[in-house]
Amino acid sequence: MATPAERVRVLIVHPRDPAAPTLGGIQTFLGDFIKYSPPDFQIALAGLTRDQRERPVGRWMTLDVNGRSIRFLAVAPAEGVQRTPRGLWRSANGLGRLWQALRVRERVVQLHRPYRDFVVRRHQGPTVQFIHLDLRDWPGPSGWPKLRALYREFSDRTLERMAKVYIVNEPGAEILRDEHPTIADRVEFLPVWYDEDTFHPVDQTRRDRLRARLITRLELSPQSAAGARFVLTAVRLTEIKKPLLAVEALAALLRDHEPAAHLIVAGAGELLDDARARAAELGVADRVHFLGDRPRAEIADLMQACDALLLTARSEGGGPRVVLEALACGLPVVSTTVVEVRRTVTSRVNGWLVDEPSPAALAEGLAWALGQPRSSLAAAAIAAAAPFTARRMLAGVFDTYRRLAREAHEASQSARRTAGGARR
Repeated sequence: MATPAERVRVLIVHPRDPAAPTLGGIQTFLGDFIKYSPPDFQIALAGLTRDQRERPVGRWMTLDVNGRSIRFLAVAPAEGVQRTPRGLWRSANGLGRLWQALRVRERVVQLHRPYRDFVVRRHQGPTVQFIHLDLRDWPGPSGWPKLRALYREFSDRTLERMAKVYIVNEPGAEILRDEHPTIADRVEFLPVWYDEDTFHPVDQTRRDRLRARLITRLELSPQSAAGARFVLTAVRLTEIKKPLLAVEALAALLRDHEPAAHLIVAGAGELLDDARARAAELGVADRVHFLGDRPRAEIADLMQACDALLLTARSEGGGPRVVLEALACGLPVVSTTVVEVRRTVTSRVNGWLVDEPSPAALAEGLAWALGQPRSSLAAAAIAAAAPFTARRMLAGVFDTYRRLAREAHEASQSARRTAGGARR
């Protein structure tokens, strides 16, 4: 068992509920970080609750997340602070307990949002900032303005308080090093990864069963199921992800190339109704299937059953992770050329990249991917993803946390000795 000096105590501050995860890169990061953290790591997470009866505001409790026990504190409800005396008291209590936790100097505090300095400065120990977006596309997801008072610019001077900064794309790392030369050595490009326990190829028998299950779920007739080609898009349905473009690409594919194609949409968001309406307008409503947010294991099943992944986003933070997950399952990828996608997807090898996204260009890429022998595409896809497993990518992060925790413990011990000497 690790001694107090050897324990790595991590406090993650992020406005999500780990017991009710939603689709998204940061949620995936947190799940994998917890799952693969070494035995000497003790993880706590301060966030929001989606179920106040099971996970009440203002109370520390133990949760099981991906097979690991963590401590969880709900600071507020996910739907917002209730403007009642009881609701305000509970949220004030939750915030007070968070401030207490931030005062523990030996903890490594982990942030995934650009909190303002009044939040960051409460912690005197090491703080690690993760940046999951393309800084050239700030301010990021449309939901962030709801909490704008808590957020700063990612690259303002508060960043220089950080003991380490990880960013998931290389251009962003270069921007931060140029803007903050005094901490250039603390800024590191961290490629995204995939969980190899969940995302992997399956044999033909398993794949056939998954396809049969999908056909049943979609309630396809025998005529529609015969020779069906399934294109998957798994994203939040927001403007930055361009889900309407995916629907338009399917319509072009059906019209010009592959009359047996279906689009499987795994995800939810504010553009769901618009996407449904666009499918109806184009006359392809019966070929576009909206499944809503799905658990990661189910996304893996879909990837193992489908014939291609389609990504139409105009911007991504890194990876993107969904691309690595698809490739790891042997699925070819047709994508816009967002950030790091060129690291793993090569046109006419394991997918197709589109520089100027249009329905016709994406449909051409899908037609190529659907027309190739599956075995050769699958082999190239799996090989491209192989270097980016969660275990490999996180190993260096965990080493850095050990160093920061050790330095924080030594600094705390030194401060105690100094204070003791002053009292004498």
